[in-house]
Amino acid sequence: MTERVQKLLKESEWKEVVKDRKQLQDIFSDKEQPIFDKVIDFHIKYGGLTIFTGKEPITFGVHHLNPRGEFIYEPNKIIEFDHYDEYPELSFLCADTLCQIRWTIDKNGHIFEDFDLLTESFEAFLEDYALWNELVDNGWNVIKRNIYGKELKSILDKFENIKPIDEIQEPGIKWFRINAECFLIERNSELILFGERNLSELNREDIVKKIE
Repeated sequence: MTERVQKLLKESEWKEVVKDRKQLQDIFSDKEQPIFDKVIDFHIKYGGLTIFTGKEPITFGVHHLNPRGEFIYEPNKIIEFDHYDEYPELSFLCADTLCQIRWTIDKNGHIFEDFDLLTESFEAFLEDYALWNELVDNGWNVIKRNIYGKELKSILDKFENIKPIDEIQEPGIKWFRINAECFLIERNSELILFGERNLSELNREDIVKKIE
């Protein structure tokens, strides 16, 4: 876990949730839900953590005392999703929010975004969030996004100086540093170019051309 994520965890709001392992297991049992150690571990470690997408709060955990989003329709319930013939077969809603995106966790602790596998660990999810916000705070912005249908490897081969961000090399999200002033992000099937605000127009056009 990087210093930026440790700082994020320290400075974020934490809402009150059940943290006792036995009590959590009893809640799952009462709801006739299977008990997976990695799901329980996730909740004990990160339940109540609140981050934001814009101004909308996202509070993580599989059980909430005062829910706002989908959890509110069945108060204090563990919400499971069954999707046959697609992975995962069983996942649990793991974020209480009014945001339109659904985040779920499966028995292995893998994190899904609208049922697409994003990361195999919640720590990698936090690295992605923390790095993005750190760059925004430093004046970086999105140069180009909504780039679809491109093969990542063929694009990376076009650049001489590109370095993967080791902490964010996950099935559904990958970060790469291009030279000193840009990042290329693959999020599921979308490519996003993130750069310094003072990136020259010439460099900007050259990089965008290689990606598109």
